[in-house]
Amino acid sequence: NKEISMKIIGINYSSPKVFSSDLLVSFSKSIVVNDYKEKYERNPVKTINELNKKIEDELKSQITHLENPNDSSLHENIMRISGIGMNEVYFKRNISLEKRWQNSQEIANKLNKVDAQSKNKLKQKLDDYFRDFDLNNIPEKLAYNDEKKSLAIFKKTLLLIVFSPIFLLGLIHCYLPYLPLKYWIQKQFKRPVFWSSVKLLLNAVLVCIINIPAIYLINLYIIDNCWISVVYYLSLGFIGRISYLWMKRFKETVKFLKFRPKKNTHIVDERNEIINDLKKINLID
Repeated sequence: NKEISMKIIGINYSSPKVFSSDLLVSFSKSIVVNDYKEKYERNPVKTINELNKKIEDELKSQITHLENPNDSSLHENIMRISGIGMNEVYFKRNISLEKRWQNSQEIANKLNKVDAQSKNKLKQKLDDYFRDFDLNNIPEKLAYNDEKKSLAIFKKTLLLIVFSPIFLLGLIHCYLPYLPLKYWIQKQFKRPVFWSSVKLLLNAVLVCIINIPAIYLINLYIIDNCWISVVYYLSLGFIGRISYLWMKRFKETVKFLKFRPKKNTHIVDERNEIINDLKKINLID
């Protein structure tokens, strides 16, 4: 007889609707179905229930599992404020993706055991904090580590200057065709979770098609070298990626420049208070 086995696969996104966000795919140990054959012959119903329970437990171990779906925003905010989980923006760079995934699971497992009253109180605190945080447009890194502000701004500004010519090329070749496509996709697809992947795929096709006549004209009147024009055309994906990152860094730099530590000390104090509350109920270390 052939051995029949299955593996549970967990697909863990930091945010499926955000372009270039992290993805971790995990695999469970193999479940050998043949091992349940004798049990099934004796008691089919009990064996099927046992196997289903085994599959369910393995599935939970491969993803971040919350018993109450309403706790998802609380869980996300805990990861965001602590920087140790699978949030797509706010995470500590010295923690590996696998470790952040494990931290996300641990926080969820602990959160499942916290009583409803404590969770509601904590949720309200975090909601108020991030509402104030977002309204003040504060960069999270500087909210509690402002001594590195000057160095951070210098590095970001230098990179923006160096890559600005590539950004302009990406703006013309990739971003302008993307704008009408973006609004069309958001109108056609009601669920934001699909936006990023569909935009990426369709924009890649659109950029390839639209830029053929554009590159032809550039070669005809400016470059006058077929091989250079071909290389330029093939590098448009790379140019578009750099342009996207440039815009992202530009927005971060504007936030850094606007940030005033003295003006926002109350938010820093509030953050420290919430971190201590999380530690008291053992949600984070």
